Amino acid sequence: MCKKSLSPEQDIKFSGHVSWVGKTSMEVKMQMFQLHGDEFCPVLDATFVMVARDSENKGPAFVNPLIPESPEEEELFRQGELNKGRRIAFSSTSLLKMAPSAEERTTIHEMFLSTLDPKTISFRSRVLPSNAVWMENSKLKSLEICHPQERNIFNRIFGGFLMRKAYELAWATACSFGGSRPFVV
Repeated sequence: MCKKSLSPEQDIKFSGHVSWVGKTSMEVKMQMFQLHGDEFCPVLDATFVMVARDSENKGPAFVNPLIPESPEEEELFRQGELNKGRRIAFSSTSLLKMAPSAEERTTIHEMFLSTLDPKTISFRSRVLPSNAVWMENSKLKSLEICHPQERNIFNRIFGGFLMRKAYELAWATACSFGGSRPFVV
């Protein structure tokens, strides 16, 4: 969450720590601070979940446990447990595991009906609702060659590289579709 505007002319400081460790995964929190006046003010908070993989069989690998030693560390660890619970709950509602709710189905059906031409009885005759764009008219594609420096220890493309490329493509799509620089929240 961005708390203040960033300036390229001011110093930036990063701080980070492991906040929670499970059997095969860990949560890492990072904060970015920027000099505003005489003090460093928080401008960005990020939480990363990292999963350990076994280099031999590509399965999960166990992570050394984290033992909180202070009340502050215990609170961070407790928050990490809550975050894990939220991630599990969120993944259980995935469309890959669960059908859309009645409300979601109704919304999708209403959107579909709004694109049908009322003058015909065919599904092939479609009209574009006002203030809308067909999805196919707002997409961009990209091709990337994965060079050795973008590969991880398993000789696969590095996830951070893919995320950066996906972000750049999403930004370019938003810029092209919106007609101006997108503001990223």
